[in-house]
Amino acid sequence: MTRMGRPIEDWRQCERSLQKTYGKRLWGPFTAAIGRYGLLAQGDVVCVTLDGSANAWALAKLMQVYSRFSRTSFRATFALAEESEALRAAAERLRIPIDGEGAACTKRAAADCFEDVLETTLSGMFAEGVLRGLPPAARVDGQSVIRPLCLIRARDIDAWARASGVAVPARRRFPARDRLFDALGRAGANIEMHIFTCIFAVRPETLPTMFNGEGS
Repeated sequence: MTRMGRPIEDWRQCERSLQKTYGKRLWGPFTAAIGRYGLLAQGDVVCVTLDGSANAWALAKLMQVYSRFSRTSFRATFALAEESEALRAAAERLRIPIDGEGAACTKRAAADCFEDVLETTLSGMFAEGVLRGLPPAARVDGQSVIRPLCLIRARDIDAWARASGVAVPARRRFPARDRLFDALGRAGANIEMHIFTCIFAVRPETLPTMFNGEGS
């Protein structure tokens, strides 16, 4: 149930809306990220952890639907972030099978969206004075992690969740960050995407430590 008490729509409609109503905003960027960054390989077993967020539900349904159409043969598995009857019941209503803890998976799919990627880079620069990225694919603690939502906006994920009747907690608000994102969006010139892609175009020879021979 949602906060307003409206029941989740038919799970088939939830899936159809990913490709139809939200095709350009969810399905298109999702498949583009998988292809552009080579996130999936034949035989992959990808685990999605469900924590009750809109991002996690959208990622789970997108992975589930994509596994039926993809030319890349892979399997999507789903685990709960915590033992919760509410999470388990919501997964059942959305026809998302809970397979366990994903111990046998070859990759884990993180539910970070476009704003999460931007925030990581900007907060590193402005708050900590470091250059840091949140790449679409990475090794984290010896585990392969992919981020198929990296090209999808949070507002579009939330719109799908609300339309589908998925009960999710409200996103945490960060006024300063949100004002900055709004300003970047109004500035045009594709500034947000430039920030997103700059981490892929780092030139080590232009960095002070590298220039001075201090890099490893």
